[in-house]
Amino acid sequence: MYKRFFVHCLFPLLVGFIIYLFFHKPNLLLHKWANAFMSQPNYYNNIKNNKLSLFFLNHVLDIIWAYSLTWFLFLFINFNLKKFAKAAIVILIVSSTEVIQLFLSPHLTFDWVDLIFCICTTTLVLILYTHEIKIIA
Repeated sequence: MYKRFFVHCLFPLLVGFIIYLFFHKPNLLLHKWANAFMSQPNYYNNIKNNKLSLFFLNHVLDIIWAYSLTWFLFLFINFNLKKFAKAAIVILIVSSTEVIQLFLSPHLTFDWVDLIFCICTTTLVLILYTHEIKIIA
């Protein structure tokens, strides 16, 4: 259980954190906080003109977040529901993390592509989780 938590929840968040720290435009609070402790390189200027790199930066990080949150919900929230009802609730929860950006700070940006990736990622995790549970049982 804890191994799956590390592999599917914490490790992806750590990867996302590192990507944000070194490749995101250095205007986040994260960068100010990190610079208070040490100077670190930022490679945003190297990738800002590359459409594929910007796609990766803007969308794959949301996929990593959705993957991690979905696994967390499946691992630690015990829903006494049928599989499809549980899947629908998890998809709704994870998708709401994107939709809620419509109503929050102007620094957050709602994106239809992110919402689609979020739903696809959650569905993929459902398939992987179900397959993994069958292997373990």
